[in-house]
Amino acid sequence: MMNRNLLMSGILFLGLGLSAADDKTVAPQPADPLWGAPLAWSKLAEVSSLPGLQGISLLNDGDLSTSSMWCTGAEGSGEITIRFPQPVEVTMFRFVQGGATKYRLTADLEGNAAYDAIIKEEAGLKPVAGQFAAIPVGKKVYGLKFTALEGQAGYRAPFPHLSEIEIYSKDKTTAAAASAKADKELKVAAAKALPEFKRKEIDIRLCIDTWHAGILRKKPAVNLEESKTFQEMVQRFKEADANSARLFVETACCDNEMPWKSEKLWPGHGEDQLAPLVAALHKNNIKLYFFSHAWMSPFQERGKLAPMPYCRWDYPYEQSDRLVGVMEQYKVTYPCVICDSGFRDKWFELLKEALEQGADGVYLTPDEYYFKGHNLSRANCPLCTAEFKKMYGYDSMPKGAALSSEQKGATVSINRGNVEDSEQYRKWKLFEYNKIAGLFHSISAELKKFKPSAQIVMSDNKVTEDLSGRLEHNMCLDIMEKDPNSDLAQMYGNAVLLPVGRASAYTRRIAAAAGRDKLLGSIQWLGVYNTKPDYSIQLFGYALPQIMLGAKAYENYRINYMYDKGWWPNAIECHKMIRILEQWGIRESDTPDTTCLLLSRASEDWWRTKLEGMCGEQAGGDVSFNLLYAGDDINKAATKTAGSERDRVLKMDALRGVGAKLAMESMLCENGIPYKVAFTDRMDNLENLKRFKLLVMPFSYSLSKDALKKITEAVDAGTKLIVFEQLAPVDEFGNPYQEPLLKQLLGNKNVVYVKDNLAAVGNSDIKRAEYVKMMDGILAPSGYSFNANGAPVECIVSCLPKQEGFLVYLGNWSTKKDELVKPVISLPFEDAKYKAEAYSAVTKTLNDLDLAGNPGAFDGKSLKSFSVDLAPGEVKLLRIYKAK
Repeated sequence: MMNRNLLMSGILFLGLGLSAADDKTVAPQPADPLWGAPLAWSKLAEVSSLPGLQGISLLNDGDLSTSSMWCTGAEGSGEITIRFPQPVEVTMFRFVQGGATKYRLTADLEGNAAYDAIIKEEAGLKPVAGQFAAIPVGKKVYGLKFTALEGQAGYRAPFPHLSEIEIYSKDKTTAAAASAKADKELKVAAAKALPEFKRKEIDIRLCIDTWHAGILRKKPAVNLEESKTFQEMVQRFKEADANSARLFVETACCDNEMPWKSEKLWPGHGEDQLAPLVAALHKNNIKLYFFSHAWMSPFQERGKLAPMPYCRWDYPYEQSDRLVGVMEQYKVTYPCVICDSGFRDKWFELLKEALEQGADGVYLTPDEYYFKGHNLSRANCPLCTAEFKKMYGYDSMPKGAALSSEQKGATVSINRGNVEDSEQYRKWKLFEYNKIAGLFHSISAELKKFKPSAQIVMSDNKVTEDLSGRLEHNMCLDIMEKDPNSDLAQMYGNAVLLPVGRASAYTRRIAAAAGRDKLLGSIQWLGVYNTKPDYSIQLFGYALPQIMLGAKAYENYRINYMYDKGWWPNAIECHKMIRILEQWGIRESDTPDTTCLLLSRASEDWWRTKLEGMCGEQAGGDVSFNLLYAGDDINKAATKTAGSERDRVLKMDALRGVGAKLAMESMLCENGIPYKVAFTDRMDNLENLKRFKLLVMPFSYSLSKDALKKITEAVDAGTKLIVFEQLAPVDEFGNPYQEPLLKQLLGNKNVVYVKDNLAAVGNSDIKRAEYVKMMDGILAPSGYSFNANGAPVECIVSCLPKQEGFLVYLGNWSTKKDELVKPVISLPFEDAKYKAEAYSAVTKTLNDLDLAGNPGAFDGKSLKSFSVDLAPGEVKLLRIYKAK
């Protein structure tokens, strides 16, 4: 697929703030004593960035194996500004980075935030991994700004990659170091037997290809149950306590064949593989669900496919007017993906025939599907023109600026041109979102008619929303997931956050879009198995949050990655913890209704179209694509200059909506604030908002009057509302109101307005402390609070039904050896006796927890807060329940 190596191997697990535990140690590079002492600038200063920069504190932790992460979605140069509370005599500024070949360091010498004093501008850099670049300053400054000017940009990614910034001074400065302490401590006591695993309703699923079952390429499946390879695979399923298999026919797709014969789809091709495999698995009580690519025949013409891997970046992922006549590898013009019935009919037939072969269900969209839409500078699609007029009344499709192309080489740029920000264009994007979603929704409806018992999995490529840009890739979560005929919604991706919240924030979004009762947890093992198995939180910290938040099924891609490099015991352990949670009642528990994060797809999109429409340069990016299995001749970074300062700022600031969302999500997760998500674009999400104590709007540039009505009802009923920066100046189509819609709520005693641009400052320690204090004040009556004292610990609380108690997940992402963390937790205990137990992924034992060394039940009302010990990389599951 276009970017799996980047998305999954890199983004899921590595390079997002906490590197793997087995990264090479960088040799110390001592500072000169004449510089003075390093400042704790992340604690002292207000820090802002463009675009949003997660993990700012990781730039000031003295550890070169950790790093920050820019908000992705566009290619360009970033900046970070550090403003001190009072002038500081700075002697030296040094940093470790990758990607920038030219930069500028400026200072504010007057206290006017102008940053017009150039300390140094340097070009022609050749950064050395893990090596500091040092810049003498020798001035009293109010603040410093570091701006990258030229460098190497990856696919839709800003640069540079920053891993450390050190600022030295001889001035004496101190940063407040408050440490929360618990009222009492829950101590590990006697070990006990695990509960009997009577419940196995959570479907644990392993992904296989035909070769895992001993089926030879381009050969029929015969005598499978006599095959040693098949029997070894079945044994793996038993060891993993797995219920089902996802058959992903990657090998057949690469061979341009399929695992059955079809006179409709590929006459004279295909082998009898699927039906025998289904029958053999069923004999072993294993169900099978079918999954496939869509870039092979019959979707593309047999014998005329573009050479591998270019065929992966063709129909039905791309409209032909983006490729044919632009890149020399593409010769065949295919019909419109969304308005011609060709792709829809063939894809439906493929999935229907898989069910006819005996599959228990199918995955609705092709592997990591994306859809880039028409090239508006040269498209002439009568079908789309007619459908667009039917939907929105326009006589024509919008026209865009030309896409850059060179007709030669492998890395020509084929990107959306700079389209004028108009109502017609914005409605065109809604048209594309709805048409591609409607295509798959119609297929799921027909499949359910054909076989009502079939399990239909919505398997769209949701991760492109944040990582690569929804406007370009058209997989729109809140529209695509609203499918009444899909049984499950696959969570194949992440929220593009640092490890704390990476899986859980993503799960919460999909629960809002698809429904909590449809969650299919997933893990991409490519990001795990290349790290050492002793850092097991890489697996547990991704899988278990999805289960804690309601996943009714959990899938592993794929089985050989699970055991190739020593991770198999951890996989078994992970599934054991899933079963423990299941016995404890996780399927009946739920996140408490304390906080609701109101996200807005339209706000993110229409802000971006507005700012990109103002850019003088092409907004789409210079890196054409990133393809699985492609070499450096294809998947290479583009040399990028900052261009004019105005265009650089506009292009990076266009990511503001996404950056604000990510900043708030990570803040909520890092502070253990229980929350749910609602999309203001979905009226069904906005029912009964008054059940929450707090509503948070991180970026509300666009809002409908109907949505405002629902929010106002909650506020009038006593729910508190915090609005950051944007007051909804435009409607759901991006058209301006006479005055911002949310302005009418200002002055209401239940409404708090914060002017801060969250994308810029929402990752600053100082600002976050302000926001958390404000939220804690509102949420204090709920009884929930969490404080990890700055450690990267995730806490997820789920309430057992009938106020019977709580299930708590704790995951410590720290890699600092021998450093115990004691997170402080408060829960709304009733006036009753409680017992507690914990399962540790480190000790692999279930133990009772005693309160302050006193065994037995404890009085809930007497326990204001408690702590437990967490080792580096440790995951603990807690069950706190009323004593009978």
